[in-house]
Amino acid sequence: MACTPTRQRGFVLIVSLIFLVAITVLVVGGMKGSILGERMAGSHMDRTRAYQAAEQALRLGEAALQARADACVSGCTDTTARSGIGAQSNTIPTGWTATNASIGVRDSATTGANANQTKAEFLVNLLPDTLLPASRNGCKAYSIMGRGSGRAAATAVLLQTVVFVCPL
Repeated sequence: MACTPTRQRGFVLIVSLIFLVAITVLVVGGMKGSILGERMAGSHMDRTRAYQAAEQALRLGEAALQARADACVSGCTDTTARSGIGAQSNTIPTGWTATNASIGVRDSATTGANANQTKAEFLVNLLPDTLLPASRNGCKAYSIMGRGSGRAAATAVLLQTVVFVCPL
């Protein structure tokens, strides 16, 4: 009995290549979705850090104003002092004041001490007496703005509150 060679047409090879291409497309699509989800989670975490830094800046601005409440009940004036409510007893800063506090963990891959770190700053401004409600007669109103920035340069949160300093 002699074996006669049959002619192979490569049908199995073509089917297996089609399956391989389909599986590759599914895997690449899954990886893209996974990477997108990770980026969105990272952006949300950075935004949350910036919000917490802005909240911290507001609280530190309120604490700085509270520390000078006796002097600021008659109205603090703007000067170039940039540390807290100012070096003098009746001054408030005209520029953003760094809180010298950080939220989050430093990026170990950077060489700078403050690189890729969340930052918090506050700004205190005296508001005009015309904005005071009648129930706050004799008080001074101050606007406190807190600015927090995340690790990404585009992530920044700005919060504002109004604080009344009233005589006892």
